[in-house]
Order: sequence, then C-alpha cells, then structure tokens
Amino acid sequence: MDTTTTVPVDRDHVTSRRQFDRTGGTVVVGLPVTPARPAVSDPALERFARLVRRQLGVPTALVTLVSADEQVFPGALGLPEPWQTTRRTPLTHSFCQHVVLAAKPLVIEDARLDPLVQDNLAIVDLQVVAYAGWPLTAADGSVVGSLCAIDSVPRQWAEEDLAVLADLAGACSSQLQLLASQDAAGQAAVLADAANQRLAVLAQASNDLADAEGWDDLDRVIKQLPELLVPTLADGCVISLRGEDGRFSDHAWWHREEVRGTVLSQWVGLRHQVMPAHSPLRQVLDTGRPQSTDSRTVAAMLPAGPARELLEQLGDTRWFHAPIRGRNTMLGVLTVFSSQARPSLAEEEVTVRGIAGRVGLAMDNQRLAHAQEQLTERLQRSLLTDPPQPDHGEIVVRYQPAAESAKVGGDWYDAFIQPGGTTMIAIGDVAGHDSVAAATMGQLRGLVRGIAAFSDARPARVLQGVDHAKDILMIDGLATLALARFEQTPHEVEEGTTRMVFSNAGHPPPLILHPDGTAEFLTPDGTAEMLVGAQVEVVRTDRTVVLEREATVLLYTDGLVERRDSDLDAGQQRLLDLALQLTAGTLEELCEGILDGMGTAEYDDDIALVAVRLHPQDRPRPAEAGPNVVPDSAPEPAHPAQ
Repeated sequence: MDTTTTVPVDRDHVTSRRQFDRTGGTVVVGLPVTPARPAVSDPALERFARLVRRQLGVPTALVTLVSADEQVFPGALGLPEPWQTTRRTPLTHSFCQHVVLAAKPLVIEDARLDPLVQDNLAIVDLQVVAYAGWPLTAADGSVVGSLCAIDSVPRQWAEEDLAVLADLAGACSSQLQLLASQDAAGQAAVLADAANQRLAVLAQASNDLADAEGWDDLDRVIKQLPELLVPTLADGCVISLRGEDGRFSDHAWWHREEVRGTVLSQWVGLRHQVMPAHSPLRQVLDTGRPQSTDSRTVAAMLPAGPARELLEQLGDTRWFHAPIRGRNTMLGVLTVFSSQARPSLAEEEVTVRGIAGRVGLAMDNQRLAHAQEQLTERLQRSLLTDPPQPDHGEIVVRYQPAAESAKVGGDWYDAFIQPGGTTMIAIGDVAGHDSVAAATMGQLRGLVRGIAAFSDARPARVLQGVDHAKDILMIDGLATLALARFEQTPHEVEEGTTRMVFSNAGHPPPLILHPDGTAEFLTPDGTAEMLVGAQVEVVRTDRTVVLEREATVLLYTDGLVERRDSDLDAGQQRLLDLALQLTAGTLEELCEGILDGMGTAEYDDDIALVAVRLHPQDRPRPAEAGPNVVPDSAPEPAHPAQ
C-alpha cells in the first residue's frame, strides 16, 4: 500500500515556520493568534461534520480552526473523550496545522508511516491514522483551519470522496466567513440562508442518488433533480443524458415560472436538432469540461426559426453546463440557467458540479450493479437449482450473496434424488469471492452430482470420488464440502425414523433440531477430515444418525456464523438459540428468520443455507410443504399414508 502523502505539502516550509520561545517551548509562527471561532459546538458547523462523516463513511469528521498554540473544533463528530467535550487540543495533536501553514489540502493514507506526522500525538490519543483535510478560508483568503475526514485504520481515499470533501470545504468556508461578518446582520442572514439551502439541496440530491435501488428508481430520482435544484441554485435546469444509441437527449427539466416552464419544454424538444458543434453544450459533451455562457451567445449560433425564438423567450440568461461523467465516458450534462438580474455566486456552480458528479457516479454504479446482477442471475440459475421435494421430506434452500462483492462466490448447495430413491444434500464453500471461485464451485458441483447420481454411493464414497476426480482433472482450489444422505427401510417407515448418513470434508457441522425441543451440532467424533483439494489420498468416513420424524436438519456455510468481532463457537451458539426459537414455524419461516436474526445482510460473505424437515409419514404430506417434486424414475414411496 502506498502510504505517502498523496497531496503534498512543503515540508521545508512547514519546518521553517517553527521557532522556540524563551521558555523552551515550541510555537508556530504564521498561524492566527487566536482561533476564528471559540471552542464550543456551533450547529451550523456541526452540519458539515455530519455531512463529511455520512458522505465519506468515516468515523470522525472535524471542522478545525487553528491558532498559534492550539486547535479548536466548533464542528466535531467521533472524537474520543475528553477531546469531544473540551473541543480543543494543543498543536502536538494537530494535523490540521499543516493544512493552514501550507495553504493546501493534506491527504494521508497511513500517518504512522508518513514522515510529516508520524510522531504526532494525535495518532495515539485521537486515533488518527488516515487523514484528509481541506483548507478553510477567511474572507481575505487566508487559511484559518481545515475540514477533515479521519479514519482509525489506513485508507486509500477515493477521488470522488476527495472531490466531495473539497466541495464541502468550500461551502464550510462560506459559512465561516458568514459567521465572521455577523455585524452586517441583514446580508449575513441572506448569505446564511442561501448557504444552508445549497447544502440542503446538495445533501438531498446526494442521499436520493445514493439510495436509488435499480435503474427505474435512479431514473425517477434524476427526473426529480431539476425541480429540487430550482430555485435554490438557478431559475431553470435541464439534464441531458446519453441514450443506448449513443445520442444525447434532454431527460428532465424545470423552470421556476410556469409560463417559461412551458417555453422550456418546447425549447428542449428542438435544441439538439439545431445546436451547432461549436456550441458550449457540444463542447462539454466532447471535452468533459464545464462551460459558462449566456443566452445571447447561444442565440447568435442558431439559425432563425422556432428554436431561436423559444430561447429568446426564456429571457436574458446566463448558463452553466456541468459534465456528468462516468468512469470512462461522458454520460450527460447538467445545465442550470438564471436571469442576468440574479446575483451570480461561485458556490452555486460548485454545488452544481458536485451534484453532476454524483449523478455520474450513481449511473456508473447502477451500470456496474446491473452487469453484476445479470452475471449473478445466470450463475445462480445454472448452478443453484431448485431442490426436489421427496415423499414427506421438505427441502428449503437459501442463497444470499455477499453484501459488498460482485454477488458471485464459492458458496453453493445442491439437493437431488439418487437412483435408489435416497435424497442427497450437498453444501460447500470454495475459497474466494470472485468468478474463479464461482467457476471452481460449478466444477465441484458437477463432480458431486455425476458421481453420486451414477454410483448411488453413500457420502464418504462420493467424497473420495471427488478427491480423485479433482486431482486427475487438475481443478485448482480448496473447498469445504459436506454430504448428507437420507435413507429409510420399510421397517423404519413403520417406526417413524429416518437415517441421515453424513460425511464432512472440513465444513461447519450441521445443526439438528429434534422434535422434543432439543438441538445439537453433528460435530466430528475425532479429528476433522481434510478439505477437498488438500490431498488426493484421504480416508473419508460416514457417520449415521437416526432421526425421528418432524426433525429438522440445517446445513449452512460459514458466512452464516462467522464474524470478525466474535469466534465461531459464539456464532454457532447464536444460530442454535435462534433456531430453537423459530422451530415452531414453517420451514420457510425458519430460514427467513435465521437469515434476518443472524444479521447476515451486514457482512461481506456469501451464505448458503439448506433446511430439511422430515414430516410424519402416517398422514398426508402437509400443505405447507407443497407438492412432491421428484424425477419420474424415482422409486415410489411405501408407507401408511398411501
């Protein structure tokens, strides 16, 4: 990992600004004599700390103001005590002083390895490891502090996160300047209201875009953006997007005046047909750079006709075009325009650019998510098939992809009927969370199915066949794999019992829920057997358990019980306790309750879960279990219910 300062400061300059006072202490010259604000919470500045922490996903965010002998935090979230309460530290704990002295941003991935700050006491006392700080400026342009994001672990700061931090720092600087000029009460109130409204629009737009789920939802959010931006940022707004055919068209628009809104609707229907290649809009589409222009300039480029007349009816306006960029392509343009009589504020353009960037990021993310979902659906459709429903046995399966991965991985399950009529359940986990793991998983699943379906063998014998086939076919990778076969003789049918024959190659033990309300994990009698792929010649053993009817068996992958903050035993105990609470419900309810109760959506590991319930055979199969689904060649069951 690159742990150097990614946005450099002049270290010689910083060092030269330090002097020793007469008492031997160190002071830093070139800093303000006193902080620009007192060391107390300021609601207006706390808002920026909240925005930074939420938008960048960091534990700590600060609005820091620096003086010659201390730094104070009028906006602070996530500091350890007593600093969160006192809201001040000496400069021995200050990274932000370097932002002020150099008047430049400071971005550090691992402070413990950075020569500029590796001896700073904030690393230990304030848990500052990763740091990104942007200058906060006073009305005269001097840097008085830093808007900073802090993480307690090393972090590579994403470019879009730094862009958001820069935008927020600009807005925060405006807020500081506003607070510093409160004597001009009337103007200060106007500016404060405008700044707050811009921040509210930025926050609302960012949240709406980030919360969009799927293309339809994102399309709805984008179509509502112009109405959200107007009139806070401009009198009118138009969003143009690239279609599937590569052509740009106007996707959404809004004007603060109803009459001119009608004119704007007619204008957007014509402008792309007549807009010349050298127009500001076309230049943005071609170069990806923002452009400012005005209606008179654009009108002079248009031929006489309806489009030009409609533009003139919109009034004497100034226009700003912000590019909507994807990672490798231009996706569209966010255009705002206002009457020349409306004061022009640079902060409005900064906010517009920030929102355009967020639109591009949201669209890119949806494109990627859509491609991943398609891949996931194809893999799951081909590899994770619906289970059979044999006789009075009910099988329910669940697969939950990792929350933050590409939704493909090595966890898998299978259930099928062997030639002799027994039911075989397989569950496994190939190391990795990528397409390679998914491919290996598919190969192993095919081996298990082929060997078990042809040989009618018991689990241990099938596992031995997989060990040898994996070696001879040169299938790489390690995997855990467990097989459970449910067998029954006519005598056992009369007794109401079923045998589960189980063999385990390093997989988490199944959980058995007995009908008397007890539960147990089927742990190995001795040493756990090796993973598939660890060694060719492995002795595989079967273990047989007699189950009464109405028993339930749960097979699962480790993502269900493993957590970074607790050990495996604790996770298994949580599963056992939860399963006992839910066992009275249907098998579907049991599986859903387990996934919800174990908090699986919060962890980045895929999960496979198979639940088997043995319903009594002296009565008809219960309606909740659904109809029987077995191969036509499967032997007919023989029990009293027939």
